[in-house]
Amino acid sequence: MNYGLEVTLNILCPFDMEQISSNTNWKAIHETLQHLNLIGITISPEFVIESISSYTLTKTGWHAEELIGKSIFDKLIPVEDEYEIRQMLEEGFSGKRKLEKREIPFLAKKGTVRTFSINSVLIQDQEDGKQYITLVGDDITRRRRTESSITKSNAQLQDLVDNTSDLIQLVAMDGKFIFVNKAWREVLGYSVDEIASKMLEDIIHPQHFREAITQLDEIKLGKSNPNFEAVFLSKEGKKVFVR
Repeated sequence: MNYGLEVTLNILCPFDMEQISSNTNWKAIHETLQHLNLIGITISPEFVIESISSYTLTKTGWHAEELIGKSIFDKLIPVEDEYEIRQMLEEGFSGKRKLEKREIPFLAKKGTVRTFSINSVLIQDQEDGKQYITLVGDDITRRRRTESSITKSNAQLQDLVDNTSDLIQLVAMDGKFIFVNKAWREVLGYSVDEIASKMLEDIIHPQHFREAITQLDEIKLGKSNPNFEAVFLSKEGKKVFVR
């Protein structure tokens, strides 16, 4: 029993991250980012924040003067993630690692953690000749929280159905098993792999087959049948009465 969430995010930028060349001015990029609802942070090889977009400040709750001129690790990166992010940036500056899109946790001023989907680009500034890395992306905190909530709910539901003594099954209109719980598998004796290859008709006892199929046909036609009854056949050949 699994419910998935898939969200596609398209970020429209007036510049192509892959085409920012060695004669790009990071200050010009900063000015562009100030007019967009995008995360934008430029840092030096010493990890000092040179610029930060207003959208980033809004999302994190910090003021520009609290961050600019200070290390990105002073207030923005959680301690437990510092080593990994520092290594990524060091290798990015040295050219040992290609800068790729990734998710980075950022600390908000209130102490909460926000998740940003980040594209990084190495810039050779045309004015001072120094290298900078600009992080550009979007805030995906709400999406990650939603996905986490769904995952937790699914786990709780799975735990509930697997710890009941009732036999629970979910069957498609064509008779294919979509889901059966632990009690169902234990009583009927079939493994997960065996169930995947069987149809509902395969486990109905031959002596009660016609009666069960008639009820199923009525359900397929949209008729309500709260008192559905059937006799299943376990792997060992024993009758199992279900309703």
